[in-house]
Amino acid sequence: MPVQNFANPFIISRSKIHHVIYQGYVLPVYAWHKHNIYPDKRILNSMLGRLVEAFSNSSKVLVVRFDLHVREYSENNAVLTKFNRDYSRLLKRLYPKAWCSLIWVREHGRSPRQHYHCVLLIDGQHVHHSAKIMAHTKAQWRASTGGTLSLPANCFYLWKRGDAEMFGRIVYRISYLAKNITKKRVNSQVKRFGRSQLTQYLSKRPLKTLHQLLTPSVW
Repeated sequence: MPVQNFANPFIISRSKIHHVIYQGYVLPVYAWHKHNIYPDKRILNSMLGRLVEAFSNSSKVLVVRFDLHVREYSENNAVLTKFNRDYSRLLKRLYPKAWCSLIWVREHGRSPRQHYHCVLLIDGQHVHHSAKIMAHTKAQWRASTGGTLSLPANCFYLWKRGDAEMFGRIVYRISYLAKNITKKRVNSQVKRFGRSQLTQYLSKRPLKTLHQLLTPSVW
């Protein structure tokens, strides 16, 4: 199958875009050539794999980008582990029929404290908008850790099967998490990124290819 270009279905600053080929598709990813900032291939491939896995299990997927800020620095990710445990219980109670998955990266820039960039993937058949779930997410993060949550601009996406343009937008948006800077580790045992399954996991359906996901007629 020839390479198909879904890298430019929308306007992106030419100074902050790069392209990767994944399953025969040219996809847009965040990069800043002037400052030698590019996606970490290991992190990016892990994220793309989770997207395909999630999108293979639902014809609609809600994607939400948010940031978690901690009260004080820690040399491990115990604060996120505790939150995931509490958050999982909350989501199971609020959305018992929906699956929810979290992609996260640990960031540490100029601030004395680390923070976490996150992407929440939710079964769009049961959750259609981010307002309610993010209000609960913010309250749970504060209750679990005492930290704060912030929402960046353009943080909400609802993907529907066959929507290649939306897929390109989502890939570009979440690829920012894979950038090769601000991910220093105290030691090699501290994870820089992870994928957390929060509620009942996706079914045992076989994974679909991008061609199947982005072509409505094959469903």
